[in-house]
Parts: sequence; C-alpha cells; structure tokens
Amino acid sequence: MRNVFTIIDDLQAGLAELKDALRPLAVFAGNAPARRGRPRLSGRRAAEERADEQTPRTPARTRKPRKPASPKVRAMRVQQGLYLAALRGLTVQQRSQVKKAKANGDYGAALKMAASLAKKAGAAKPKRGAKRSEMTAAASA
Repeated sequence: MRNVFTIIDDLQAGLAELKDALRPLAVFAGNAPARRGRPRLSGRRAAEERADEQTPRTPARTRKPRKPASPKVRAMRVQQGLYLAALRGLTVQQRSQVKKAKANGDYGAALKMAASLAKKAGAAKPKRGAKRSEMTAAASA
C-alpha cells in the first residue's frame, strides 16, 4: 500500500498539470488571470502572519479611573431604574399617562401613578403561572 503523502503529492502534481493545460482557455471563459505572488492564507496561520507583518503599535493609553458617582447622582439613577421597571408591565396607553405625569412632575409622581395603574391592571390580568382554577375564581369574583 502506498504512503498517504505520496498519493497527495501525486494528486497535487496532477492538479498543477491540469491548471497549466486549461490556462489558455481562461481567456475564452472571461475569467481573470490567475493570481500571482503569495497564495492567500486562511485560518490561524494567516492571522499569525498578518500579526507579524504589522508594525509594532504604541501601547494603548491607560484610562483614568472613573470617579464614583455622587450620592445625589446615584439616587437619581436608582429612581430612574425604578421608573423604567414600573413602565415594563404597563400597556402603551398606561405608559403614556405615566410619561405625562413624569413630564409634569418628577419620578415620584410618575412612580405613584404607575403603581396605581399596575394595581388596576393586575386585578384584570391573571398572574403568570397561576393555576386554571385560580384564574376562573378570580374571573368570577
């Protein structure tokens, strides 16, 4: 039995001969001439060669450490998070009401309105994971 590598070499040689024989026909087919120069690489080896070819870069600047947020800013962010969380469970119409309340007042007024609207909506909608018997009991009540 022949060695695998000799078979591969024979196949590559045959392929090279075939390419040479078909090269004159490439003009009629409208194909561009074969690429000359280094063959394209793919995969890990290509990435390694590209990394070698690149000029060495200057080291990246280190970022200044971010100053911690002041207690006032932190409190505002907490309120904003509560506000956004309160909007999640509301319908589009209810959200617009809450947004109007926030535009007229502040986060506190909007959160109160969102809580009241959520209570109204909660009575009408069954909770997730509720059993069928609980849903029918809530609907009949």
